[in-house]
Amino acid sequence: MSVAVPSWVHQVDLTSLDRAAETTDSIAALSAKAVRLNTACVCLYSERINEVRAAHASLTVATVVNFPNGNETQESVSAESAKSIADGVDEIDVVWNYKAFNDGRFDEAVQPVLWVLDAIKKAGVAKKIAVKVILETGAIPEKDLRKACDLVLAAFVDPDTVYYLKTSTGKNGFTGATVTAAITMLEAIRDAGKLAFVGLKVSGGVKTRDSAEEFAGLAEQYGCRHFRIGASSLLEGF
Repeated sequence: MSVAVPSWVHQVDLTSLDRAAETTDSIAALSAKAVRLNTACVCLYSERINEVRAAHASLTVATVVNFPNGNETQESVSAESAKSIADGVDEIDVVWNYKAFNDGRFDEAVQPVLWVLDAIKKAGVAKKIAVKVILETGAIPEKDLRKACDLVLAAFVDPDTVYYLKTSTGKNGFTGATVTAAITMLEAIRDAGKLAFVGLKVSGGVKTRDSAEEFAGLAEQYGCRHFRIGASSLLEGF
């Protein structure tokens, strides 16, 4: 018996970020599932871009940069971004330097975002590459999250590019996406007047349909035009 596919399924970034468990066959199965369910994209480590591109030319492919700790060097972030762009990536999920933010070094915190944006500009590709900035909300004191959002939003200046504020890596042992964090992020996007081209991505612990529906409804409530759910196991059973 077929299972009805809710609309939020098409907003899922179907994710595989576990090098120890990944195989060529598992990546092929993930990609085929993304095509079958028409998910928003697949999100993979950069070394997997070429094999997915070869099998599914039209599938939207995302990768991660400065992941998961947010403290790689400019040389590393720039080089990985440039290589991913050359390989045909469509979207980049970059971890900002949340540790620098928590230490009050705000300019340093945003630098990885600027390095990725600069790499995209230097690549000169015709397509617009979406950029999602992973805040690691579980590592940031709740009282400081709005400031974190505002700092990142200030870097989102091209209305023809789609950007996202993203909650979590799902890798560092911190709390993943929460409704409280999502509301703070949505309010920041709204108050910045950037709902037309800045969206929300929730990730880390979104494992049930009820949770996915709750976050999707919240995004709709705020008039968020661009919404994603990062998940690896959420679509089991579809």
